[in-house]
Amino acid sequence: EQTESGWQVLRLDEAAGLVGFFADPIEFTGGVQMWTDPKDGLTYAAATTADGLYLFTLDAEGAWTAQDLATVDGASAIGGTLTRFTATGGLVSLAGFTSDGRLVVYTQTGASGDDGYEWGFTDISAQTGSGLTSLGSLTSYVTAWNQWSIVGLDANGDIQNFWFIPGQFTEWRVNNLSEITGAPALASGLSPILTSWQGINLTALDADGNLRVTWWVPSFGGEWQSNDLTEIAGGTPFVGGGMTSYYTSWDGMNYAGLDADSNLSVYWWVPGTNEWRVSALAELNTNAPSRDDRAGDVRMLGNAADDGTLSVFAVNGLSELSRVWWEPGQGGDWMVDDLSGAGYA
Repeated sequence: EQTESGWQVLRLDEAAGLVGFFADPIEFTGGVQMWTDPKDGLTYAAATTADGLYLFTLDAEGAWTAQDLATVDGASAIGGTLTRFTATGGLVSLAGFTSDGRLVVYTQTGASGDDGYEWGFTDISAQTGSGLTSLGSLTSYVTAWNQWSIVGLDANGDIQNFWFIPGQFTEWRVNNLSEITGAPALASGLSPILTSWQGINLTALDADGNLRVTWWVPSFGGEWQSNDLTEIAGGTPFVGGGMTSYYTSWDGMNYAGLDADSNLSVYWWVPGTNEWRVSALAELNTNAPSRDDRAGDVRMLGNAADDGTLSVFAVNGLSELSRVWWEPGQGGDWMVDDLSGAGYA
C-alpha cells in the first residue's frame, strides 16, 4: 500500500484478527482480489482458502474485519485463481473454479445485513453445461451495456467466454472465441481492455511469446477478429509467460511484458497514430542474480490511476516485487522502485 510516508506491507489475516484465533492456521490458496466498492467507498479484499472464500473489509474507522462467504446458501469454495468484476449498477461479483472443477460466482444481491452486503451464489457450469474444469489466465470484464464476461484459456489454448446480461438472460452462456475467429492456440497472459468506443480487446501470448489480440467493435455485429500485434508493431516476443494491460484516460491501449533482454517493454496505441508501436520502459529487477531468474514465472499487474500516473507491478521468479512507473510532468522517463525492501515476500 502506498502511503504519504512510502510503501508499507499489511498482512490482512493478522489485521483482521484471524491469526491465533483458529486452532489451525487458515490455508490461503493464492487467489486474491482487492477493490473499492462504488456503493460505499470502502476498501475490500477477497482471498481463497482451502475451506472457503474470505472477504476482508476496511471499515470507516480504519479497522479490518473478515467473514467467510462459504456461509452463503448453496455456496461452494473457490480454490486458487479468483477474478472480480463490478456491474454497471455497482454490484460486485467474485468468480473462480471449485475443487471439483465447477465455475461458480458469488454476487452481491443488493441487500445489506449486519455483516455488510449480502451475497448470492450461482453455479455457472451447471447453467451452461460446460465440461471445462479449469481455465488458465482467468479474468473478467463488464461492458458498457452491462454484459458480464468471465474469460480464460482452456487446455487447447482457446479463449472460452462465459457471459451473462442481467435482465435479458436468466442463465449464463458460453462461447469459444478462438473457434469463431480461427485464432491460433494461446499460452498465457490473457488480459482485457475495454475502449470508450465500446471495443473489446482480449490479448494473450502464444507459445512463442507473440501478442495475439482477439477483438470486437459494435460494427462487427456478431463477428470477432484476431491479429498478431508483435508482427504488426515489428516488436520482439515477451518471455516468462507474463503480460499485463492498462488503458489510459486519453484512450491509450497498452500491453507490457518482459523481453529477452530483461527490459520491461510496452506495445502501445493512441488515437491519432492509428498504429501499434513498441517501446522499452526500463530494466526490471537489476539486483537479481541472473537474467534467467528475472524472466522466470514473471507475474505483472498494470494500473492507470485517475491522476494519469501509470504503473506496472511485477514479481519475478525470485519473488522480488518491482514497480515501474511514470507520471505526467516528468517527461518521457520511467522510474523503477524495488518494493521488496518494504517487506514483501
